[in-house]
Amino acid sequence: MHSLEHRRVNSDLVLRYKILNGLLDTKFADVGLLTVAENSKTRGHSMKLIKYHCSIYATKYYFSNRIVRIWNFCTFRVIFQ
Repeated sequence: MHSLEHRRVNSDLVLRYKILNGLLDTKFADVGLLTVAENSKTRGHSMKLIKYHCSIYATKYYFSNRIVRIWNFCTFRVIFQ
């Protein structure tokens, strides 16, 4: 059995995939909390997210902020599988 942290990361990635591909009806896209970088000329996949600065310490643990680093670190094969 995997650790609680591993299961949370896994469920966050699945949720982000569903939001990105329109499989889940949410308001994240309307508000702009999960924004895909337009001209991402970096290595990896083309669906990299923009990470916004958090002015309040607690906001760095929101879903929209904690998933960015993990999502951008994933390989092309993981994202488009």
